[in-house]
Amino acid sequence: MIHYGADDNASGVGGVLEIAQYLAGQKARGNLSMKHDLLLGAWSGEELGLLGSSYFVRTLAEEEKVSTLGGRVAAYLNMDMIGRLRDSLAQGNGTT
Repeated sequence: MIHYGADDNASGVGGVLEIAQYLAGQKARGNLSMKHDLLLGAWSGEELGLLGSSYFVRTLAEEEKVSTLGGRVAAYLNMDMIGRLRDSLAQGNGTT
């Protein structure tokens, strides 16, 4: 079966939502002490030239008046196309 967009858009969005839910649960239970803020975002228009992520970086740099984001951003993970349907769907055990 063809899964248009499922390997691309849906898997990335699903991954970000799972991470957000997991981290929020850990924080609520007192199991997560953070030294830095955490921003989870989803961008649009990436196939058209990284429009969303470029806008985010450019705007943050302009607001902070810095040429690089080294002091503000410690890591950036791209969650695009993290899912791949091969032989069968992988399902979680619901213990998030």
